[in-house]
Amino acid sequence: MFPKIEGDIILCIEDDSYDSIPETFERYVQALMQQPFFRQVKAILVGRFQSESRATDEYD
Repeated sequence: MFPKIEGDIILCIEDDSYDSIPETFERYVQALMQQPFFRQVKAILVGRFQSESRATDEYD
């Protein structure tokens, strides 16, 4: 359960798992998007991916 959040949100996320794949990260983001607070998210800042995650600029 997330705490009550008021006002605009800049959501900062980072994938720090060595064994994750882009599809797993996408599922996490999709789950966050289902939360009520997500309506207040005005920007998403994504941290640097580990090279083992195999995320590329071409992945969509």
